Amino acid sequence: MKSVGAAIALIAFAATSHFSEGQEKSATTPAASTAGQPTGPVAPPKVARGDQWSYDYTDESTGDPSATMTYTVTELTDKDTTVKVSKLGGPMIGAIFVFDANWNLKQDNVWKNFPDDGLGFSLPLSVGKEWSSSGSNKNTLNGGVFKHQGKSKVVEQAKVTTPAGSFETFKIVSDMKWVPANGAGSKSEIHAETWFAPDINRIVKRTYVAKYSGHVFSQYTMELTDNSPTSN
Repeated sequence: MKSVGAAIALIAFAATSHFSEGQEKSATTPAASTAGQPTGPVAPPKVARGDQWSYDYTDESTGDPSATMTYTVTELTDKDTTVKVSKLGGPMIGAIFVFDANWNLKQDNVWKNFPDDGLGFSLPLSVGKEWSSSGSNKNTLNGGVFKHQGKSKVVEQAKVTTPAGSFETFKIVSDMKWVPANGAGSKSEIHAETWFAPDINRIVKRTYVAKYSGHVFSQYTMELTDNSPTSN
């Protein structure tokens, strides 16, 4: 059942590396003023082939770095964005991700999600916006099938600083449940808090906690360390 949490950890754009000595850690602060900020929803920029960005992941159970992950856009269609994911220091299962236009994961090398994983967004974003998701998830390696339901809400605008810079973001709180489709076995619960920057169309930071039968088995933070679009 731990594969359920591992899959969602991959979706979370799973594993960690920490900042070099003397490098500034991330910080989040509520937006002090809306002056100069958009007053309504604003659509993020389009993704382009060759866009690349990286995250450091930290295991919050131990405080230790776990991996640095780099995402590179390799293919685009009207509906999908294909991303190659590489992990510094070793190989990674599920190295090809296919997302929809709202960063919902549709499939990787292990999982096929119908219609998606539900951990993306309802773009464009605005404070107070809510949405729900539901679907099924099939493990293509062992045939296991799960059902998921979730809810997300944009709770505030906040300025977030990471090693990649400072960004104006929307904070989204998401809660999700996964259960075996055959009804046998315990449920998994996921709580994620995500800071998404529309100006760059990227997750800047995400905290993630997964529980199985009420017990934490995965807990991490991911932070943007580099963002290299093909054009600015």
